[in-house]
Amino acid sequence: MRRKVISLLIGVVLLVGLFAVYKTMQNKPDDSTAETNTDETITLLDKSDGDIKTFSISSNDKTLSFVPSKIDGETFWQLADEKRVGLDSYSLSSLTRSVTKVVADKVAVEKSEDLSQFGLYPPKATATVEFSDGEKHNILIGSLTPDKSFYYFMFDDKPSVYLLQKINGEPYSFQFADVIDKKIAPIAKDKLTYAYIKNKDGVVEISHPGTEQELRMDLATYGIASLVMKQPFQNRDVYLTDFAEDVLVGVDALNFTDLVEIGASDLGKYGLDQPELEIKLKDDSAEMSLLIGSDAGNGQVYARTAENTNVFTIPSASFDKFRKINVFTFIDRFVTLRNVETVEKIVVDKRGKKTEIVPNKEVLPAKEGQTDGEVVYKPTVDGVSVTEDAFKKYYQTLISISFDSVDANAVVSGEPDVTITFVSNDKSPSSVAKYYSYNNDFYAVGIDGNAPQFLVSKQNVKVTEDMLEKLKSGKLNE
Repeated sequence: MRRKVISLLIGVVLLVGLFAVYKTMQNKPDDSTAETNTDETITLLDKSDGDIKTFSISSNDKTLSFVPSKIDGETFWQLADEKRVGLDSYSLSSLTRSVTKVVADKVAVEKSEDLSQFGLYPPKATATVEFSDGEKHNILIGSLTPDKSFYYFMFDDKPSVYLLQKINGEPYSFQFADVIDKKIAPIAKDKLTYAYIKNKDGVVEISHPGTEQELRMDLATYGIASLVMKQPFQNRDVYLTDFAEDVLVGVDALNFTDLVEIGASDLGKYGLDQPELEIKLKDDSAEMSLLIGSDAGNGQVYARTAENTNVFTIPSASFDKFRKINVFTFIDRFVTLRNVETVEKIVVDKRGKKTEIVPNKEVLPAKEGQTDGEVVYKPTVDGVSVTEDAFKKYYQTLISISFDSVDANAVVSGEPDVTITFVSNDKSPSSVAKYYSYNNDFYAVGIDGNAPQFLVSKQNVKVTEDMLEKLKSGKLNE
């Protein structure tokens, strides 16, 4: 009899066990909100950014709601009630991850009658998310744990209080200033293709002298664009490395500090109706356009981009190099720097007395085993042959004439004392420099039809005149 009772009890236990397993399998959740444990963590939600329809976060009595917008097939997030500002991509990534990948480190308590002890009644922050399939969720963020390593939080209507790593809980409390885009398009200084800078002293403008196609070829071939000055002096070659070191300090890492006003209607109160600085820079793939206004205190100035009237602050020191530009540190200061191979002749006119120097370039037949023949010169001065070495010595000194300074308001009168013309042997224009007496020590030189403003030492010009006389007499190499 006892053996029968034991067998009966064992059978009942087995039936109860099988029924429990059956009920467990029946009630096992199979959607994306199922709790799954991996290495002791608990996955409460696992969706992708593309599944989101809308989401919002709330803290400190302020709510930020986000809606998607599509441009050229790509989805961008915008603030639902303020679409005039761009949003920071890093902050958005943190936010979307926070409402699609909800993973608890562990359960703090299975159920609590007093949620206020966890900062959950009322919560410190909340997030709501709706997905395109209609699924909706709420996330409540409480206070930090005593060791400041985790946030207490709750998910939907689950009774458990979970722990969330501090770094993963921060985005739920983001404010407006945390999500707006304060980055400025970085400019690669070594790939610069255009610069326009207007300060109190005037305008500095430089650009590539050729077509867009020629610019691309330059970049592809040399990795750098050739640049010339357009203002204040036309067609002066620009040394990009020097320009970058002297002026473009920090332009590859500029950021606004704070947003002051969206869509400002009165730019005058920020000094942006007549900005202190106007800056426009381009490289081979990006463009930056900034207007810098008046002092905002604490080492900041007001600023905005040219695209809109949103006003920000930005560190004033970032623009010290733009406020005072010495163009002579990065431009070609030679009056006429011409490759002799492009010159058909040089005409030196000294008060009506002209001297004509002809290089007479010749290319000798290529020697056996060589592709190109040797280039030689058979120069003449007023039709009289001179030695190639003497001509090259004179020519090198002539093209080395450089200006010492500039007087944009130079006052000269009468005809130039000296005019030096380089006549081209190709399609490039000839170069003409006219030397007017400025004072006892300097000429004011006008280049290629422009007003005389470049100040050149008379002594330096006298050296070339003396060399020309020696060249004509055959005594230059003596």
